[in-house]
Amino acid sequence: MSKGLRIVLSAASLAGVLLAQAGCQQSGRPFPKAGDEPPPPVAQQIDKASRLSREAQRLEVAGDDKQAIEKYRAAITEYNELPAAWNNLGRLLMARGDNLAAAEAFKTASELSPTDPRPLTNLGALWESLGYLDDASKWYDQALQRNENHQPALRRFLLVQELRGKPDDSTPGRLKKALLMEQDPWWINRFKRFHQRSEEIAIPSSAGSGTS
Repeated sequence: MSKGLRIVLSAASLAGVLLAQAGCQQSGRPFPKAGDEPPPPVAQQIDKASRLSREAQRLEVAGDDKQAIEKYRAAITEYNELPAAWNNLGRLLMARGDNLAAAEAFKTASELSPTDPRPLTNLGALWESLGYLDDASKWYDQALQRNENHQPALRRFLLVQELRGKPDDSTPGRLKKALLMEQDPWWINRFKRFHQRSEEIAIPSSAGSGTS
């Protein structure tokens, strides 16, 4: 792997990609009133799991990742269908280098929340950090299929496409969208250079397709 690629794939460059999910699923039940029947067991599990997940978030903010991981695991042990808990657990596991467990956590979060692009973006960031750019591109692409305007996935997808040197049919449209959305000067300049190189690469094929 070249020095330039190692810089792009460094932990620092990917730190902003990993996306948290705030809060937990709500049970949707009103506050109990006097004389109400006790909540069913599943609702009790959801409430307890939600409390544990909120505690994990507070520990994470305080910088106690070890205890946060334990709380997230306790939350999903209590009720294993909280996508936010799975996704946030995956981020912390990835930061510790427990990549296999992190990937499983992101995949579970993605399955539980099938319209949310964040767990798939995090999967892309995981594989990108390991240098597997083809896999990273696949997950970023799937995240964008869920939400074509999801900027973290859009940025990393295009950067990975540039590094791979394998733009596909979706690249020009996504590059145009990224330039329209972008406000960060670093990314704007990067996308403009990628656009220029893409046009230069396309010139030979178009020149050779003329008729005599």
